[in-house]
Amino acid sequence: MSTASRPDFMNNEKVCTLDVNNGGAWSNYYPLVDANTYKAGEGCSVVVRARQTNTGLIYIAKNLYASKVAPFRLSPGEAIELRIKDLSQILVGAEVSGDAVNWIVEL
Repeated sequence: MSTASRPDFMNNEKVCTLDVNNGGAWSNYYPLVDANTYKAGEGCSVVVRARQTNTGLIYIAKNLYASKVAPFRLSPGEAIELRIKDLSQILVGAEVSGDAVNWIVEL
């Protein structure tokens, strides 16, 4: 992992307007960011945290059926760190409509 100082970082949130079961089993996952919007810096990771005020679980998956069937689950306030360059490959879903994640990444 790089120990060099990074020139910039970005943070934001993603709100899941529909719960994962609305419209069919596990259909409402949202990309963390729009395709190719942000890329993590070399050797850097993104931290995705379920908002403290969420009332249900957040599901983290990749755009694969198997990943959506068995997603990584975050309770309110929990976080996961992922080393992935293309942040749009990270999908988030919510057990409850309106729940969200916050994220931060070095660029």
